[in-house]
Amino acid sequence: MVKTHGRKKANDNFSFSSAAIPCKISMFHFPFPIQPTNCTHMSFEKGNVSFRIFHLKNGLKQPDLAKFAEHVAPSIETLSTSPIEGWVSWRHLLDYDVSEEKCFFPPWFHLNLLHAEKKVPGGLLRAFCKLEEDAQCRARNLEFLSKKERAEIKKTVFEQMQPEMPPTLSGLPLVVDVSCGRVLAEALSKANLERFGKLFVNTTREQPYLMTPEVAALLHKQINATDLDPSLFTDEPGVDPEAACSLGLEFLTWLWYLSETGETQFKSAIGESCVAYVTGPLTFYREGKGAHEALLRKGAPNRSREAFTALLCGKQLKRAKFYLAIQDKLWECTLDSEFCFRGLKLPKDPENKRPTFQDRMTDVSNFLRAFFDLYDQFLDLRGNSKSWNALLRKFRKLLRDRLDSAQGETTQGVDDGNEVDVADEN
Repeated sequence: MVKTHGRKKANDNFSFSSAAIPCKISMFHFPFPIQPTNCTHMSFEKGNVSFRIFHLKNGLKQPDLAKFAEHVAPSIETLSTSPIEGWVSWRHLLDYDVSEEKCFFPPWFHLNLLHAEKKVPGGLLRAFCKLEEDAQCRARNLEFLSKKERAEIKKTVFEQMQPEMPPTLSGLPLVVDVSCGRVLAEALSKANLERFGKLFVNTTREQPYLMTPEVAALLHKQINATDLDPSLFTDEPGVDPEAACSLGLEFLTWLWYLSETGETQFKSAIGESCVAYVTGPLTFYREGKGAHEALLRKGAPNRSREAFTALLCGKQLKRAKFYLAIQDKLWECTLDSEFCFRGLKLPKDPENKRPTFQDRMTDVSNFLRAFFDLYDQFLDLRGNSKSWNALLRKFRKLLRDRLDSAQGETTQGVDDGNEVDVADEN
């Protein structure tokens, strides 16, 4: 048995080297294989849908889908201390069959990006580090260890514990629409964006372009945002325009204006009777002095004095709850100025039938068609400087009228019972 500096251990599974580093942790051994039923991930299959849109310049054809099978994820049994990544089927994260027969639902190809790694829980790592630090202090008759020594202990403990940890699996669902060269992926974080982009390029040799408001303006209307002057929605003295135009912020602020004036109807290729509007929670944003963000929630944020004040100070709408209605169907989600769709609720079936994957993707496609029809109408207005300046004048007058009306009302505490959260992004 390894010497333990004269200290008797309560558990023989934890043995220490001469430096008292744990070198065997058998209580964390997890035999393979893992049951795949515990790894289900189906955001496009049921419930709300969250995604970002990617444009494929050259598109993908049905024969190209075989390339995904060439980059299927390695078996989970091969996982060591280095993470593994690759494609798996839509069914669950341990289903390595990504064939057309399994994953192609014309015209949609549905699969997952698997990321597997072995993680050491932070609390467990800290506990074992403290054990080793205490052992070394007693062995060397020290009151404390230097920062460098503690860092070395942490590194050694981590390296010895990690191989015994169970695998941690995460999936990134995506759908490739071969009919229009578009990918919908649940890549909401920066890390997932980089992970998805790198593997997708390695697989297809096709660069997926994130569909931001600026990219959509170039593709749909050949409008370059850098050629546009930044908009100023307020006439408050001392408030200058932003250094660069942000079409996403301006689009959401324009939607707020339409919601206030009741001009919520628009025409779309999939239906004449379309309505779009935004409600709270509302997040307003502007860089500069003071707070960069103002979040309004609960109560009636749209009609609150805080919303009018934020706009008067030069802020623009960055995130809001977005509603889209087409005849008797209703979609709702949280929309931000980068065109990230979170928690999209699809229309309910009037007969309460369980929709198939194709039914759900048809609803998503109809939502996106109507949404970009609305955005195209905004671009037509934004590209016409005379019409846009006329709208800005109306916006400023409405803002002043609404603020004067709100200030004249009797309020107690926070106006309209709203909860305000102001954040500085420094």
